[in-house]
Amino acid sequence: MYISEITTTVPEDVKDRVPLEQEVYRVFTKRGIKFERVDNDPASSMEECKAIGEVLQAPVRKDVFLCNQKKTSFFLLVMPDHKAFDTASFSKKLGVSGTYAGAYRMYAGIGQRRGASQ
Repeated sequence: MYISEITTTVPEDVKDRVPLEQEVYRVFTKRGIKFERVDNDPASSMEECKAIGEVLQAPVRKDVFLCNQKKTSFFLLVMPDHKAFDTASFSKKLGVSGTYAGAYRMYAGIGQRRGASQ
């Protein structure tokens, strides 16, 4: 899996990035917010996410994009990497029957592709 060196600059190809990433860099630049970033291949496992986290010396989080069965309500769950995700428990706490929203809805809803590590 490819993971670049850490950099503190906006990517040269920022205009080719997803709109959400472009907006983050625009706001950071406008407000003078310093950041560190890496470019990487999409992560398809927690082990690959941990490798990215090790390079950045940052904690890893699980992001799970869910929706109700009618696909009218959406939820982005962010949790520590060591926690197990229990769909039934999550659904019960929110009072909805939850399911994974899928890659298409994730991109349409939050502008991120599956495996992204932003």
